[in-house]
Amino acid sequence: MKFGKQLEITANVEWRQYYVQYKKLKRLIKRVAFEIERGQRKQDKAEKKSKGYQSPGLPRPPNVVATDSVSLTASGKSKNKATSEANESTPLLSPPSDLNLENIAESKKEFWEMTNANIQSANDFYRKKVTHIAKIIKDFESMLRDDDNASHGHVSSKPRTMSHEADRGFAAIQDCYDTLVDLKQFVNLNHTGFRKIVKKFDKTTGENALDGFMKQLNREDFYSSNDIDNLIDRLFAITSKDKLEAGNIERRIKRQQGNQDSLFRKVKIAPFSISTVVFILLLVIPIPGEIDVQQRCLAMLVYITSLWVTEALPYFATSMLVPVLVVFLRILNDKRNPEVLLDAKSAAKEVTSLLVNHTTILIMGGFSISAALSKCQIELYIAAFLQRRFKKSPRTFLLAIMMMGLFLSMWINNHTAPVLCISVLLPIIRDFPQHSAYVKTLLIGLAFACNLGGMMTPIASLQNTLAQSYMEKAGIFVSFGQWMLIAVPFCTFSTILCWMFLLWAFDPSDVKYIPQIVYDQKQRVNQVHIAVVVLTMTTIVMWALFTFIAPTVGDMSIISLMLMVSLFGTGILSQFDFNSFSWHILFLIGGGNVLGEAVTRSGLLETLSHSLIKALPSGSVWQSTLFLCLLVLGLTTFISHTVASLILLPIIVQLSVEIGQPQIPVMSCALAISAAMGLPFASFPNINSLLVLDDHGEPYLQVNDFLKVGLVFSIFTVGLIVSIGYWLILVVLG
Repeated sequence: MKFGKQLEITANVEWRQYYVQYKKLKRLIKRVAFEIERGQRKQDKAEKKSKGYQSPGLPRPPNVVATDSVSLTASGKSKNKATSEANESTPLLSPPSDLNLENIAESKKEFWEMTNANIQSANDFYRKKVTHIAKIIKDFESMLRDDDNASHGHVSSKPRTMSHEADRGFAAIQDCYDTLVDLKQFVNLNHTGFRKIVKKFDKTTGENALDGFMKQLNREDFYSSNDIDNLIDRLFAITSKDKLEAGNIERRIKRQQGNQDSLFRKVKIAPFSISTVVFILLLVIPIPGEIDVQQRCLAMLVYITSLWVTEALPYFATSMLVPVLVVFLRILNDKRNPEVLLDAKSAAKEVTSLLVNHTTILIMGGFSISAALSKCQIELYIAAFLQRRFKKSPRTFLLAIMMMGLFLSMWINNHTAPVLCISVLLPIIRDFPQHSAYVKTLLIGLAFACNLGGMMTPIASLQNTLAQSYMEKAGIFVSFGQWMLIAVPFCTFSTILCWMFLLWAFDPSDVKYIPQIVYDQKQRVNQVHIAVVVLTMTTIVMWALFTFIAPTVGDMSIISLMLMVSLFGTGILSQFDFNSFSWHILFLIGGGNVLGEAVTRSGLLETLSHSLIKALPSGSVWQSTLFLCLLVLGLTTFISHTVASLILLPIIVQLSVEIGQPQIPVMSCALAISAAMGLPFASFPNINSLLVLDDHGEPYLQVNDFLKVGLVFSIFTVGLIVSIGYWLILVVLG
């Protein structure tokens, strides 16, 4: 078994951050190798230049140095092997800086800095644990001495002072022993990991650093100290050695088999319990003016939202709960006869069919493009291009990523664009520190930019397509070009403001530069590369021109299926690539689809909308637009953009016609739907960023990260819509 896998399986999950960061260090070694290879390639080019052009069969000019005159060693040093006979006019090779020596040295320095930081982290954690356990054992020993003195008729002269752990009796002793056993394994795993990673470094660079490194490592506290053995001996003096060892074996067996505690390790008991109690109360306590089915739906909506917000269950597991509750609570009505509720069998068929719809297939098309680009390392080339341009300016790099997400969303919709952008970002963010503020800013910035990109064109998001359709039915015509004249300047300006806001909110100063992207420098363009690029560009063009080809293809998801047939049918992608799709994201979206359908079919959303619309002010068009945009923002924050557009837009169009100048409030509300970014579950770009995982399978973002900035920026964006956006709509549409 490879050590990385062994470390993942064997390591104590709660101590994960203190182990050697083996995967990150391996990536740093690859970066060193990348820089060395780049230096060799630069050297080869320099040597070819020094030779000049020679026709076949002609002797080499005497002033040209032989090919082996300069060689770049793995350690990054150049050795001049040229003989003294070389003519003084011989062309010189590139200076060391051109041979990439500086970058090689920087990469090596970064590797050793991270290695030393890992060692320091292991040392600090080791000392903390040993000190804590030593205190507990000392308390037990003091207690035993006092008891022994009391049994001989003596009274201790000092009050008994014991830590809370000492009061727990033998269980505390067993915990101490188990922790020491784990700590011993922690020491051995780290020692092995550091040895293996430096050995790999030597193999890659041709250096011989291992011997000196191991001498230093063996002197580190966490390895050289005998504290663990001494503390275990003191525990054996307190209680039976056999009993402690038996208890430890039992604990390990339970850990492997999965005991009651580990069964619920992903459940946050307190928020889950509170949410469940509130759910039951909403079900049983009558709400004045609410119809029974709507009350049940409201209870479910509050329950699911609270589980998502508190992360009481994994997100996709909560989504899977939605169809179950919809069936059990009998929320769906019959489409042909809305007064009749569906029985369990009919409701089950409907909700399971809703888990996968055209949006799901569209996103799978995005996953397919991402997988195909990854096969050819195209996403690495894009990431490397951006890294070269913005290496020393992480803040400008953030803006570039946001603009890329904005532009792609404009043409290929904001369901597919985030998937492609994340595939570009992953090689970069995995080398940043854990809990990095910059990573949070990058992922949230991309999500917000793609949300704004969803406003840019009628095909950028489903809500735009629906808004255009409903307006045409009401006799309001907004062309593709007019939409862009309004949305492109507005969204570009909003994205720049969003960038500035995120920099202020997160202050991502923990990253000073964008690390080098490692890719295969020897890779040549082949038929697979050409096929992937052609298929990808064809799909993107078809998505962009969907308005014109809709009578033929019917839906954008059909274009996705055509792409998938091409990629999987030709063998560019395999069944293993299909199995590796982010199915948890797809089920999260599926749960949102079912929730939206339940809120719609129960009549709850219409009731809430009409009750709020009754309060619509009777003043100017601007006042009505402001009220409607705030209403849209409030409702769309808790349900998906797509569902909100399906329900709210027909009502808004009808009201806007009565107000006069209907194009202004309808267009403003269409933009406001995409502005709802407060919760991660309202839009796919938010979901996509939320579920990006680090090396340990942990998410970079939490719901609180979205709440911190999402609600504020959503309100701010609506403010921009009813000011700058309102003026643009007046200018373009009159």
